Amino acid sequence: MKIISARGYAHLSENLKHYSLLCKLTDGILFNSKGMQELYLNSYPKHKNKTFVLYNLFDNKTIEKVSKEELNENELCFYNTHKVIVSVSRFCFDKGQWNLLKSFEILKKKVPDAGLVFVGHNGAFSENIKKMVSESKYSKDILFVGFQNNPFKYISKSKAYALSSLSEGFPNSLVEAMICATPVIATNCKTGPSEILFEKYNKDFNCNKMTFADFGIITAPFDNKVDYYYNHINNSHIQYAKGLSYLLNDKKAKSYAIKAFDMVKKFDIENIMGEYIKIIEYLIKKKV
Repeated sequence: MKIISARGYAHLSENLKHYSLLCKLTDGILFNSKGMQELYLNSYPKHKNKTFVLYNLFDNKTIEKVSKEELNENELCFYNTHKVIVSVSRFCFDKGQWNLLKSFEILKKKVPDAGLVFVGHNGAFSENIKKMVSESKYSKDILFVGFQNNPFKYISKSKAYALSSLSEGFPNSLVEAMICATPVIATNCKTGPSEILFEKYNKDFNCNKMTFADFGIITAPFDNKVDYYYNHINNSHIQYAKGLSYLLNDKKAKSYAIKAFDMVKKFDIENIMGEYIKIIEYLIKKKV
């Protein structure tokens, strides 16, 4: 039995024809979001019976356990003096960190003690993002901790988790933040955030402002233009900053974390493994 897996929206959208050829040569395709499956079936509806949606799986108990580990002295000092927003990702085009920095610049005018922590290894945009930070008047309120085997200890101690992606497939870090009981904000990028943050998936959902979803805040997608200039601001930056401000200041924000923590149990390894088994059994029966 041969099954292929489509993991990222951008890669899928750029290579639909290749995926269709692979689909013909295999028993099926796994998509890790409904949005990705819809993108594919819009072009190849005849392949419907060979496509499956299977969300990524997580070891919730281990994440909860290691999230309790302590920070070092310098990190702890930063956390004790700031309301921390954390972002975990590599530095690349798809993650759009320059937009997060612009929104943070807006946020600081309203929340002077806000701080931003970047967790992640180097990427193609690493030096440009660090240069952009160095040019900010709030550079002392931004901390890079580099690659970490345990990013969860930073997430769990933060006031908010920020996903600023231009595209995803299924954003693991968003779910991991919810497992850590940290309130989250995400752009309505393709694909994943709206499926995770709303109880019921709406394929036609559009967002042009800060929106209160069921399990976090979702805002309009950022545009795909790489732009490191702080004075180039648009409505999506303003709305994202508004969402960050809510998560840092409103006492009700923690209720998001409580609801989300309960919801993400469905992504636990035991539950998703059961879904894997169902798909495999279905494909075996088809071949018999």
